[in-house]
Amino acid sequence: MKLDEYEFFRDATLQICSSLDIEKASLNYLQHMRSIVPASHVALAQFEASSRNLMTMFILDHLGEKKSLPPIPMSRESVNDIMLVAVGGDFAYLRLVVPPGNPFPFGGK
Repeated sequence: MKLDEYEFFRDATLQICSSLDIEKASLNYLQHMRSIVPASHVALAQFEASSRNLMTMFILDHLGEKKSLPPIPMSRESVNDIMLVAVGGDFAYLRLVVPPGNPFPFGGK
């Protein structure tokens, strides 16, 4: 089944913005995405430029079980790559974990 790319990103955005509680919104997003792709987890992390560490705020599975990781030191090369897209030094992102070999249904990777 091929999805409309606009509709896909619109619906994902609505789920991310569905609650002021970021963990609840992330779980809503993950549950919605699981109806489209075989996602297993969603993670929220922040890159701290001053310490060159990636700080995992949380990792949620589809049941809402919360996990975390210790700070992850980043290589100079990784820091340079992150700084190309970060504005102001710090950078936060939400990541959907999809098993290898499962492309998004609208043809993107």
